[in-house]
Amino acid sequence: MTEAVLPGSESAGATALEALLGVQTVDTATDQLRHRRARLPEIATLAGLEERLAGNAAAAAELDGARGALEARLAELAEEVSGLVGRSTRIDDRLRAGEVASFRDQEAMATEMGSLGRRREELDDEQLVVMEAIEELEGELNGLAAERAVVAREVASLRVALGSKEAAIDTEIATIAIRRADLAAEVPTELLDEYERLRLRLDGVGAARLVNGSCNGCHLAVSAAELDQIRHSPAGEVVHCAQCGRILVA
Repeated sequence: MTEAVLPGSESAGATALEALLGVQTVDTATDQLRHRRARLPEIATLAGLEERLAGNAAAAAELDGARGALEARLAELAEEVSGLVGRSTRIDDRLRAGEVASFRDQEAMATEMGSLGRRREELDDEQLVVMEAIEELEGELNGLAAERAVVAREVASLRVALGSKEAAIDTEIATIAIRRADLAAEVPTELLDEYERLRLRLDGVGAARLVNGSCNGCHLAVSAAELDQIRHSPAGEVVHCAQCGRILVA
């Protein structure tokens, strides 16, 4: 369906419509470049590596917490052993100095020394188990640290590659943006504003060419009556597709 005629001569109006199609071509190319930029394979790979790093850090934190608990237990055991040694030493010193006269007291002290000895053996055994557990955890932590270093290097390298590809695409976008500005300068402001509104509403395509009797935007055929009207309308007349509403350029 036809609507307004662009100001100026028919040739100027036709030129403005062709320039508008040029703007559409540039905008489509820009959308494609942005789509490609947002979906570069390095982005998904980088996200996977960063997820691995996060998982590695979480595992390391858990192991480090377990090691800390074992080290605290080892300190408790060492303190208890120190107390046992001190108690045993004091009893032994009293026995050697002959400070205990009665046989019953000597027997009680000897019994306590035996009890202290057995408890010392238990503590020594537990200390050995805890130290072995700490050593095992430290081995796992070292393995995680080594893995983390490898992944971190991969991440750094990938970020450089990604940055290079993004920069190349940004350069393309900037280059065609200059072309768009030149083309947009040839389009009346009112028509350009309408195009922008249609583009937002119609999946990025606000203007389309009429090709073999069909709108190249929605790919639906224009009726014979409308096609005849378009063919006999002035060159600078603005036409809209009756099916999708896009600006149609014959």
